[in-house]
Parts: sequence; structure tokens; C-alpha cells
Amino acid sequence: MSIPVSKGGKGSSGPAEVTVTSNKIRVVFIGTKDKPDGQVIDVLREDAPDYMVSGRQLVTLSSDNTKIFNARPIGGSHLAEFIGFASKDAEPPTPRKVDAKAGTSRAGKPYKIPEHLEFTALFRITRGTWKGYQIANNLFYAFLPYEGGITQIKGAGSDKLTQFLEVTGIDFVTDDIPFSENVLVYLEKLLLSRNKQLIISLTQEGWVDSVVEAPSFDEPVEPKQEVKKEEQQSTEQVVAGMVKAGMPGAKEMFAAMAAAKEKTVEELLAELGYDQ
Repeated sequence: MSIPVSKGGKGSSGPAEVTVTSNKIRVVFIGTKDKPDGQVIDVLREDAPDYMVSGRQLVTLSSDNTKIFNARPIGGSHLAEFIGFASKDAEPPTPRKVDAKAGTSRAGKPYKIPEHLEFTALFRITRGTWKGYQIANNLFYAFLPYEGGITQIKGAGSDKLTQFLEVTGIDFVTDDIPFSENVLVYLEKLLLSRNKQLIISLTQEGWVDSVVEAPSFDEPVEPKQEVKKEEQQSTEQVVAGMVKAGMPGAKEMFAAMAAAKEKTVEELLAELGYDQ
């Protein structure tokens, strides 16, 4: 009998056309300069995330290409919720050490990343075609002790970390985080209790571009004010006009409305009579 060997690491990855059936998932990687002919891989349905659906998406397989580690949408804005920090099975989330790195970006700009601790926030898409898909966002573990036994945020990556905490429910005036060797355990429970609805915008490479709090679409009722039917405008029409006028924040708000109706931004704009 042969000795089974399970290798760590990741295998083939990139944009692919995915077809999901009851017993398998076919992944057809889209041809690139490095792989002009593409690559076709079949994976058992049980060896892939249960949320996967057919369509073009970014896929990452195991080192032996027999399991799908991760799948995520290509670009777009998505309604989502925070579901916790990445951790090993049955273990609390903990920060991990990341070595210093230097290089050149795709735009040709040099960059340097210092050695640091890092953790991963996980989100789940709640509406639309990609409902159930998970999105990961790496953040610097920029937590340090402060007087009185509380935690301060300081150092490299603190701006991005602060923005993440604000949109997921932390009030920097009234809240505090008790300091410990691992604040993630307390922080995860606190953020889950805040239950914020978010809009996550992704790059074409599937990475998180921005995370903002989703606006409330509840409209105040004013029964005493009568408006003629032909003068009424829906919330979508109002925000669409704001988008065309280039008003700050309008694009993200309209993207959330489109996602809630399971439409693309372009489809909803066209439905409302706005030319691109």
C-alpha cells in the first residue's frame, strides 16, 4: 500500500470559469501570458466550499490541485457582514508573524513592508449572485498597551486598522479594549455583537479595496405631505442622480442598492433610465 502524502501550500490559482454540478466542480482557468492554453481541473463537490456557484471568479486550489481552498468574486461592490477572524479549527484567533518584504508594485513603484504581526478579518457576502462567498482582509496587529490596562492602536498599519474597527462597530469615544497578549479574542466577540452591515469593494484581483458601512434605506414617512405621483422619485432614482453628479459616497450607496436587488450597478442605472 502506498503512503499518502498531503502537502501544504497552494496550487493553481487565478481567474476561472467555474461550473458547479451535484457531484463535482469544473474549474477552467482563463488563459494568460503565463498559461496561454488555460488549465482544466475537476474537483469533487465535497472538496470545495459549499457556497460556490457557477460563474467567472477567482479560485485558489491546494498544492496538488485536488481541493479548492478559496473562491471569491472578481471586482464589484458587495453587501457583506463581519463573521470573525481567521483561525485554526477549534482554536482562538491569534496574530501571526510576517517577515519584512521589499519589491516593486505592478505600477512600478518600490515598496517596503516592515516585519510585523498580522491577522485576517473574514466577511460573508449577504446578497446577490455571490451570497455566501467569503472575503478575507489582512490587517496589521497594531495593538499596544496603554495606561489603565486598555489597548491603544499605534504603529505601521494603524490607519487601515482604525478604519476597519470604525466601520465594524467600534466607537473610539465610548469604547475601550482591555489589553492582553491577544486582544483578538475579546475584539471578535465585540464586533460580532455590533452586527454591522457593510459594503466591500473588491479589486479585479479579488483583494479588498475598501470597506464602508452600508447606508440605511429606511425612508421617513410624512403622511401630512402629499406629493403628486408624477413628482415622486424613488430612493434609487435620487441616489442615481447623485452618482451621475459625482457626489461623495453616492457610488458606494448605489452599489449597495443594486446588490440588494441582485443587479449590477449598470443594470440598475439602465433600468432607471440613466445612460452610462
